[in-house]
Amino acid sequence: MSISFYEMPPVPSDEARREDAVAVSGALDAVGDASLCALVLEAKAFLRADVALVSIIHGDYQHIIAAVGLPLGITSRRTSFCGHAVASGEDVFCVPDLDADRRFAGNPHVNGDLARYRFYAAAVLHDDTGAALGALCVLADTPRAALGGAERATLVRLGREVVRRLADLRDESAAA
Repeated sequence: MSISFYEMPPVPSDEARREDAVAVSGALDAVGDASLCALVLEAKAFLRADVALVSIIHGDYQHIIAAVGLPLGITSRRTSFCGHAVASGEDVFCVPDLDADRRFAGNPHVNGDLARYRFYAAAVLHDDTGAALGALCVLADTPRAALGGAERATLVRLGREVVRRLADLRDESAAA
C-alpha cells in the first residue's frame, strides 16, 4: 500500500465575504437549470472535454449544479479542483496535467479510487461584487497543452453567461 499526497484547496482570504456572496446568489438553488446545463454542454463540446460542470464552492462542499459526464450533487471541497480555482485569484485556472502537478498528483480523482482525470481548466465565476462563487470547468482523461487563446476566451465568455443566468434566476426568485 502506498501513501499519496495532494494539497487541499486553500481557503481564500476573503472566505467570509465569499460565503455570504454564495448564499445571496441563489446559486445553490439552481441545480439542474436547463440554461446552465446548455452552457455546460457548449463548454464540453467546444473544449472537446470528457466532462464539464458548474461547481459552487460553499462551506466544506462543492455543489455540482449543472454537469455533463458527471452526476449533479454535492462532493467534498477537500478533493475538488474547483476549490483551487476559486482560491487562485485568477479568472482562468488551468492544469494541463494533473498527475504532473504536486498539488493534485495524489488526489483520488487523479490517482486513487476515483482515478480518472488528467486535464482541468476552469473559468472562475465572479459575481458583480467580484466574489468568486465557483467555477465553470472542463475535465479530460488525458493531459493536454494549456488553453489556447480561443479556448480561453470561450471559457471566459461561457463563465460570464453562467453568472448572468444565476443573477437572472436570483432576480426571478426575488420577484416571485
